Amino acid sequence: MVYKLITIFLAGVTALPSQTIRKITPLGEQKTLVYAINGINPVTARDSFFGSVPYSVDYFYRAASYEKTWFTGTVISVFITMPTTCDIPLLYQRSDAAAALQGVNFDLYSRRAYLGTFPCPWGGLAPIGWAGVTLGGTEYGMAFLNGGGGALHE
Repeated sequence: MVYKLITIFLAGVTALPSQTIRKITPLGEQKTLVYAINGINPVTARDSFFGSVPYSVDYFYRAASYEKTWFTGTVISVFITMPTTCDIPLLYQRSDAAAALQGVNFDLYSRRAYLGTFPCPWGGLAPIGWAGVTLGGTEYGMAFLNGGGGALHE
């Protein structure tokens, strides 16, 4: 199932330029914008990320961190023209553009999760570690969860 990928969500150690705005930390509230792309059920996505069920991302991190890390946020539905190849920058650029058209304030979120059926061979993808991905001088945690890719793991 697309939403079972949990442990790769805290994303990426990178060398960061001094002008980068660091928005993420591994502890405390993890404000997350979840993209339900091209028909992914937003209610299921919300429950999978923020629900109190034992298999939600929030529930897992609360338990694993002894209540030191938890997830809150918003799920939005976006529709994009899917690339024909596994083009990660194009996936997030198109998804972000669709979210911007809906008036999303990206500054409210330190993490982004993209849920869809992507033309990629993997089930999930995210940078390793805690730092994140720098977009326009601001650092975000980023993860892709692929319903059409390979096997997911925890």
